[in-house]
Formats: sequence, structure tokens, C-alpha cells
Amino acid sequence: MRLEALTVKGILRFADEVVIDFRALPTGLVALVGPNGAGKSTLLEAPLAALYRRFASRDGEIVDYAHDRDSFVEAVFSFDDGARYHARLNVDGVRRLSEAVLSRETVDGAMDPVNDGKVSTYDIAVAEAFPRLDVLLASAFASQNRAGSFVTLDRKGRKQLFATLLGLDHYEAMADIARKAASLAETSRNKLVVLRDFLQGQTGPEQGQALADEMTRITACGVAAVGRQTELRAAIADAEAQLATVADQAAAYALANQRVQVVEREHLGALATVDRLSTSRSALDGALTLERRRIEVTRNRAIVDLDARQAKSGRTLEDERAAIDAKLTAALQELDGRLKNNRDLVAMADTIRAAVKRAADLAVILADEARVQQNLRDAITAIDTRDRDVLVPNLAKGQRAQQDCQRAEADCALLGKVPCGGAGEFAACQFLVNAKAAEAKIPDLKTAAAAVPTAEAERRRVAAERADLRGKLDISIAAQAKLALERNDLLETVKLEPKLAAAEARIHELQQQRIETTATAEADIKAAEMRAADRAEDIGADRIGAQDRYEEELGNVNDRAASARAKLDAEVAAAEAALVVAAGQYVAAKDALAATAAGNQQAATLQATLTGLRARWDETTRALADVDAAERALAQHRADLTARRADLADVSTRLTAIDTELLEWQTLAKALGRDGLPVLEIDAAGPTVTAFANDLLTSCYGPRFSVELVTQEAKASGKGVKESFEVKVLDNERGGDARDLGDLSGGEQIVVDEALKNAISLYINTRNGNPIRTCWRDETTGPLDPENASRYVPMLRRVLEVGGFERIYFISHNADAAAMADAQLRFEDGRVTVALPPYAD
Repeated sequence: MRLEALTVKGILRFADEVVIDFRALPTGLVALVGPNGAGKSTLLEAPLAALYRRFASRDGEIVDYAHDRDSFVEAVFSFDDGARYHARLNVDGVRRLSEAVLSRETVDGAMDPVNDGKVSTYDIAVAEAFPRLDVLLASAFASQNRAGSFVTLDRKGRKQLFATLLGLDHYEAMADIARKAASLAETSRNKLVVLRDFLQGQTGPEQGQALADEMTRITACGVAAVGRQTELRAAIADAEAQLATVADQAAAYALANQRVQVVEREHLGALATVDRLSTSRSALDGALTLERRRIEVTRNRAIVDLDARQAKSGRTLEDERAAIDAKLTAALQELDGRLKNNRDLVAMADTIRAAVKRAADLAVILADEARVQQNLRDAITAIDTRDRDVLVPNLAKGQRAQQDCQRAEADCALLGKVPCGGAGEFAACQFLVNAKAAEAKIPDLKTAAAAVPTAEAERRRVAAERADLRGKLDISIAAQAKLALERNDLLETVKLEPKLAAAEARIHELQQQRIETTATAEADIKAAEMRAADRAEDIGADRIGAQDRYEEELGNVNDRAASARAKLDAEVAAAEAALVVAAGQYVAAKDALAATAAGNQQAATLQATLTGLRARWDETTRALADVDAAERALAQHRADLTARRADLADVSTRLTAIDTELLEWQTLAKALGRDGLPVLEIDAAGPTVTAFANDLLTSCYGPRFSVELVTQEAKASGKGVKESFEVKVLDNERGGDARDLGDLSGGEQIVVDEALKNAISLYINTRNGNPIRTCWRDETTGPLDPENASRYVPMLRRVLEVGGFERIYFISHNADAAAMADAQLRFEDGRVTVALPPYAD
């Protein structure tokens, strides 16, 4: 993973677009230099911010630091496997919205988007293609606040960091799968144990004995039922013979009983008819009363409605009069207001015309001032251009000549100190040759240096002239602002001029409208009074019509009621005569039924006996059926017992197999868990990281410092080990005893911390098929004194050499450390420029 290009716009210090092609820089160390607040940290963190949508040393997301609607940051990364990605994050700092696209460059140079522009899919795509942010913060990227640094993490954080760096997350995933498989196997085993215990309870010897006892009981029940059926067959034949002798008597009784029932129904029907007709007559009287009441209520309701209409008509007339009066009052008030406005405008005629004239004069004066200001600005621009293009280069050229002259004079002075004086057999010495060449340049350099006072004086004169012109420009701008305020104050009055001519005509027109509005209101009131008289006449006619309808409907109801009453009286008389006839027939039928009752009683007794015998026959038949069903059920129970015994054997076999599987999954989960293989891998990584860190410290301090990363140490009890993840520092100038990192000076702590961070970077690249080729370091030399800062740069070069990094970008305010870089990015006023050695001040 190497950074190739970066573009930033509208974020923090970079209001304008800044584009940097890092491929144009030489490989090696690149120093970012410039004053505080110039944007060095922003640019250093921007590539990762483009990927992970946040700055490493700042809270919140990148949208919190954007100040334009079209702000964005775009970074281009390439990998050793040939993949090349463009990561672009667009940020609307006003509406606080973000969108992001990760594109992969194809072989023909086209862009193939990996996501759909949403930040959610962008984060997923970045996570799949790039290392995790915490991995970069612990290795290749060192932020100013040391976020994610190994030495700032607690024991748990250090262990988690190593697990991530070593890619041990897959162990935990596999351990989780093994634990889930073991849980499933244990669940299956528990189910099989329950099933085995159940089957054992259902297949014991007592189950077979119970089935044999049940077969004996069923056989005995069948024999007893057959014997009872033989006895019942003879008894039923005898009862049927006796019943045949009294069959005629039973038939006569049945006919008499049937006649009684028919006559009884006819008698009851006659009674019901009489009751129904009596009820109908009462209902007719009630309906007549209700109809009369309905007609009267309708008449009364109509009269009430008419009274309400008459009252409403009166109120309507009053409301119309009030509305007309209100409308007239409002219209007159509006017309009076407009009359007053036009009269006031006519009264201001002189003031308006004076304002128009003054505004025109001010427009001419303002135009003159604008021309004066443009002339002054052009003169200032010409002075600035001459100063930048002529005076400053001349002065810089003379100052460089002064410095070169001083160095040449110093070199020439050395000629007098050597015994040969620069001649003889040592004249070919390169040192002497260079000194003589410097001596030859001195006259020309002095001539060029002599122009410095003149150039400085010229720059002072130009500065004074520029200040005078700027003073005149400020005076003109102030005068222009004062005149513009006066003109703005007159604009409202000037706007009234077009309305002045029409004001007199509008006054006469509005007076005429006032007269017409009053006349219209009086006509509306008369029309409302006429409508109210018409409504009163209509209501009187409706009242007479309602009374006539009431009397007509009441007469019709009385006529219909008299006809219906006469018809009902005739039907009641006929029904009462039919009732007398039905009562006589009922008495005669009862007497005939009593004459045949004795014979029927004997037949009923025999019939009851026969019914009881047949019921007992049915019971024995059901008993035999139950015996047959029990025999079939018993056969099924025997088959079920055989099947359950086979199931028990199968369950026992499966239980043995799943016990073996459960043990295997539990063993695998323990081996892959946090106390298994991950611990061994982390423990194995400690010596490698330590070796890399000590190699880097040797490049800085020689053999003075060495560190040891201890991932595990023995427990105080002597039984087993525990995780420690401690950093022990050995200082050979102070006895060589292990010291805590906190006992070192601030600068020494920084160097040791950087050694560990860089060692982790080197270790990651040894395990990564797509290694990281770019490192970032933000002001890691800040707390270092000049001596330690100079020692720190060789460490970075050693990282380049050992780790195969292409470039390391570091921010430094130490001039000596920055001067040791292979290139510099210089920051000033939101701009970034590239400088190559040898560096000017």
C-alpha cells in the first residue's frame, strides 16, 4: 500500500484546491515543514481521512471540518499486486452531508466503482481492500496525539492490537464455530439421552408380561359374551310370540289415540284463531291512535318550522343591513386612506424633485471616485509587480553574492595556512584547486554584493510610495462609502417621483368612488327589505297549506279504521262458532280412547320387555366387538414394543458417536480459543518485534539502549504464566538494569516509542502479501533536542532499508532534522511547494 497522489479542497486550512503528485518526489524521507497552523498535520492525515472519514488526531468525522458545500479529499493508493484505488470523499460542510466512492483502476486506465456512493457501502469496500485503521495507527502512522500507539494502550489493548496485527481474528471466528458446533452436539446428545431413558422405560420385561396378562383377560371376556347371547336369543323369541296375540288391541288404541291428537290440535287451533283476532282488533285501535298522533305532530312541527323561518327572515334582514353598513364603512375608510396618501404625496412635490436632482449628482461623483480608486489600485499593482519580479530577485541575488563572497574569502584564507601556499607538488590537491577557484571569483562577487545597499534603498522607496498610494485609496474609499450612504438614503424619496404626476387625477377619481359606493350601499339595503317582504308572504301561504293537509289526512285515517274494524268483528264471530264445534269433537274422541286403553296397556308391557331384551343383546354384541378391537390393539402393542426395542438399539449407537464428536469439538474450541493458538502466536511475535526495535535503536544510539517486549511472564505462585505485554528498557550507560519507560526523558521515550511503532510496521510487512510501502510521522521530533532529533532521522532511514518502504513523510520543526530529508514539502498561506536539496533557508 503506497500513497501516490492527494487532492484536498475546502477542509480546514486548505480553502483552495491543493494537488500533490507524490510519485514526482524522490524515494526516501520527505519532511513537511512550515509554521504552525499552515496545514501540515491536515495534509499528513488527509490520505487516511479519505479512507476512514476521520482525522487521526481530531474528534468527530471529516464533515465537522469542512467549510464549503463542495469540499472534498481524494487519495490514490497502489499495491504491490498491481491494484490501484482512487478514494474520493465529497463533503457538504453547510448541510453536513457526505458521499464517498472507492474506484479501482482497470488495466486500460478506466475507473471501476467498487461501491454505490453511500458512505455505508464505502466503509465496507475500504475495510475489504485496505488495512484496519487501528493497525495503521499502531504501525505505519504516528499521529501528533499518539493515538493508537502501542505504549499508550493498556494490557488488554496491547493484546488486542497484537491479535489484529497478526490476523488472529480468524482463530476466534473458528473457535466460535467450534463452540457452536459443540453446543449443537451437546444439545443433540441431551435429546438422545432423554429419548434413550424414555425407550428403556417402555421396553422392559414387565411390558411383555403386561401384554400376556391382557390377552388372558380379553379371551375370558369373549367367552362370557357368547354365553349371554345364547340365553338372550331364546328369551327374545318367547316375548315376540306373546306380543303377536295382543297386536289388534294395540292397533285399535293407536287409532283412537291418533284421533284424539287430531281433534285436540283442531280445538287448540280454534282457540288460537279467536285469540289472534282479538289481538288484531286491539292492535287496530292502537295503530289508529298512533296514526292520529303522527298527523298532529307533523302539523305542529310544520307550524314550528314556519315560525322559525319567519324569525330567521327577520334576522336575515338585520344581518344584511349590518353587513352592508360594515362593508360601506370599510370601503369609505379605505378610500379616505388612499385620498390622504395622494394628498400627502402632492404636498411633498418640492422635496421629491430636490431628491431626484441630488441623487443624479451623487451618481456622477461616485463614478468619478470609482475611476480614481481603480487608478490607485493599478498603480499599487504595478509597484507590487516590479517589487516581486525585479527588486526582490536583485536583492536576493546580491545577498547570495555576499554569502558566497564570505565563503570564498574564508576558503582563500586557508591558502595562507598551508606550507606550500597552494603551489608545488600539492597544487593538484582538490582542496587547493577549489580554494584558488574561489579566490578568482571574489572580485565578481564583491561587485554583485555592492548592489545590495542600492537594492535595499530602492525597496524602501517603493514601500513608501506604496504606503502613500494605499493611504489615498483608503481616503477615497471612505469618501465613496459616505456618499453611497447619502445616495441610499435618497432612493426611497426618488422612487416617489413617477407617482407624483398621477396623484391629482387619483384624488378626483377617489372622491367620485366614495359617492358611488354610498349610493350602492343604499340600493342594497332596499333590495334586502323587498326580499324580506317576499319571504313573509311565502311563510303565510305555507301555514294555511299545513292546516289543510292535517284535516285531510285525519279524515282519511278515520275512514280506513271504520272499515277494518267491521271486517275484524265478522271474523271473530265466525271463529267463536268454530271453537264450540271443535270442543264437542274433542270430548267424543277422549271417550273412544278410554275404551281401548286396557288392551294397549298389556301390549305396552310386552313391548317394554322385548325392548329390554334387545338392549341386552346389543350390549353383548358391543362386548364382542370390544373384545375383537382389544385383540387388534394388543397385536399393535406387541409390534410397537418390537419397534421401540429396535429404536433403543439405534439411539445407543448414535449416542456413542455423538459423545466422540462432542469431545472433538470441545478440544478444538479450546485449542483455538484465547488461551490456545493465539497466545502461542502472540508470544512468538514478541522476540521478532523486539529484534526489529533493538536494530532501530542501534541505528540511533548504538549499543546504549535495548528493549524487550514481554508478552508473558511467570506467575508469582510459580504455576503457569500470565499475560503482561510490558516494555522493558535496558540502558547500558546506567548499569544495564531494566527500566520502566516512564523513567526515561521525554525525548528518550519518543525514540523508544518510535522504535516499537516502526518495529511493528516492519513485522507487519514480513507477514503481509501486500505490504505497506508508505509511513507517516506527525511531529515525532517535537520533544527531541537537536542531538536526539539528528539521531532519529537515521532510524527512519533504517526503517526504509529494512522494511522496503518507498517513502516516509514526517513533520518536523527541527531545521537540522528537516535538512536531512531527501525532499521537503513547504507549507505557507494554504499553499504547498516542493523543495529538493540543497535547501535554501
